[in-house]
Amino acid sequence: MNGCYAFFDYAASHWLDHLTISVSNPKTADASSVDRLSGEIRHFLRRHFETVDPKRVPPGFNKGFDPSLLFGSEGFLDALTQAAYSWSLLLNKRSSIRKEQTGGKNNRDLDQVSGLERFILQLRLSLDNAARKLKGSTELERLEQYHGPGLFKCRFVHCDYFHIGFAEKAARDSHQNKHDHAFFCVFDDCSYGITGFASSGSLEDHVRNAHSTGTANPVYEPQFPILDDPKRINEREAARSGNFAAIQRWAEQFNGPIPLARIGLKKRVPYGVNAFSLDTYSTFGIIWKTRRFDILKWLVEKSDDVELAKIASLRWSWARSRWPECEEWIFSAPTKLADVRLLYHTLDRHLPARDETLCLRVLRHYHRSASRPPTGKISLLRLMAKHGFLSCIRFLVLECGSDANYNYYGRTVLLNAAERGREDIVRFFLEGKHCTQTTIDYVPKKKPPADAATLAAANGYESIVQAMASYVAPRRLETALRVAHFRQAAMDGDNEVISKLLNAGIPIDLPDSDGYTPFLNAVERNKKETVKLLLGQARKRISINQKCASHHPALSFEKKEMRKHGLTALIIACANGYKEIVKLLVECDGIDTKATTLIKSSYVRARGLRVKGTGYLTASMIADVFGFETIKKLLKQREELRNAPPHSAEGPEEEITGGSEDEEGSPDTSELGSSEVGEGEVLM
Repeated sequence: MNGCYAFFDYAASHWLDHLTISVSNPKTADASSVDRLSGEIRHFLRRHFETVDPKRVPPGFNKGFDPSLLFGSEGFLDALTQAAYSWSLLLNKRSSIRKEQTGGKNNRDLDQVSGLERFILQLRLSLDNAARKLKGSTELERLEQYHGPGLFKCRFVHCDYFHIGFAEKAARDSHQNKHDHAFFCVFDDCSYGITGFASSGSLEDHVRNAHSTGTANPVYEPQFPILDDPKRINEREAARSGNFAAIQRWAEQFNGPIPLARIGLKKRVPYGVNAFSLDTYSTFGIIWKTRRFDILKWLVEKSDDVELAKIASLRWSWARSRWPECEEWIFSAPTKLADVRLLYHTLDRHLPARDETLCLRVLRHYHRSASRPPTGKISLLRLMAKHGFLSCIRFLVLECGSDANYNYYGRTVLLNAAERGREDIVRFFLEGKHCTQTTIDYVPKKKPPADAATLAAANGYESIVQAMASYVAPRRLETALRVAHFRQAAMDGDNEVISKLLNAGIPIDLPDSDGYTPFLNAVERNKKETVKLLLGQARKRISINQKCASHHPALSFEKKEMRKHGLTALIIACANGYKEIVKLLVECDGIDTKATTLIKSSYVRARGLRVKGTGYLTASMIADVFGFETIKKLLKQREELRNAPPHSAEGPEEEITGGSEDEEGSPDTSELGSSEVGEGEVLM
């Protein structure tokens, strides 16, 4: 009542702070002050910390609290250090320090109640009794002057309500119960590592539900050895909860390297390229979702094919979501010789956004593998030419010694670069003299049978033809330029130029990289007179059933299916409603009316169209789907005439009339956005 303990709350909370400052700055205290402080400390320790065991102080604590700097060789140094350490645990708001220093256990040995704690409890009890007895009296106001309006105070020193208190006992008791959860979860980043549980049973239920490894005996403390049978541990659940110790225990069943298939990496060989498949729900996929880099790194290094696992990690990072930490580890770690086919497959299909800088970094990291001779169709140099990565081409040729003259099943790197319009790469090969004259003049036996200059011309890259002018024979150059002019004239419908070039003896049916010949370009652009001219004067020199890629928004297929389901001239004309061109085509001998292609299901749904059967449609079916009735009737009549007996075909042929050159109702493909039609989507 006289205010003797008005300063007690602050003293109990901060005596260690002031003492730490004092022992850390011994030069600021004079001898008499140190002597007086030593006497007070002896009295303080005898009264409040007699039962403290000095042997339990961790060595690390002494580095920040060394009382010998101030008190020399006093006999109470060990007891003071233990008292300071014990009080620091009590002041800590989290349980992490306690777990760290005690091996992660809920160890009660360090929770011995000191004399100071008992004194705090006695003082709180006395203050509670006084507040209840004096409630409603004038003396209560005097008590509040010394201890504040919140007389019912929390007994835990680290709590803010230790000095703020509560106006009512019930509110204080409700708050104080939250501090009595003495059983803490030891898993990293778990909120119950702070709030804890009131009983060990509640803690066990939490660990079983939230951090279970799927075994009969859940693992509560992952930093300690696990004794469960390795074959009974569910590695996926362990990966999901981040239980590293359970993963390590699970791996012991293999008595050596971990098979890649057991963590979700299965080897396969699609299209002649050695690759692997990734299972999203496998251990590897779950680790990728939880971003546990320590587990990922350990599993990769313990696998039976470390380099494949690293390349799989790169592929997953590029194909799913980028993981910079994982990529930096792969590029910084020493590498062994990797399979060139793995690099080829990963860089070809999964390199993000065609990132040339990232591709070059991969090649530099795996330079030993990149320097190996190519195998069949698998060549990194050819792949870089395909993507147009000049810096990677320079690295492979100049630093890895890759041979630019190598023939890959009838194809050279120069042919690939010229066909795809990679002028900078073509100039590098020619000006650097990396290609021999034999390679420059090489004509493959397979289609298209043309040298690099002519192949560039067939794809419309006249600038590449000009760049090769000094390296090819004049006759070859002239032929290549004429091929380029013929292609452009067919696209523009310039029949005068076409007529002149038809007699020049040049190849007029060379397809570009998408399979489009000059004839198909004329059909696609509805150049009726050009189509008529080519069919009339050069019918035997062109292939009217040549198949090509689709530029139509409703028709789509994978490029590997182009030979089987590619668009023909008849399908292109029917899909676009070019009735006059359809008439010209169906009158040609040898026209294939049964050729099929694929229609996108999204186009059918968006337009409310009906497709009978599968998504493989003939030209007649395509005309029916798009509503070109006149074309459908024309194709049906021609088919009937061809299938009719010879005697019924006598007499004049009935002419089909009606409809304009481009039928009304032709689908407006410009309205169809990418959101409606997905790439490669087909109706099946």
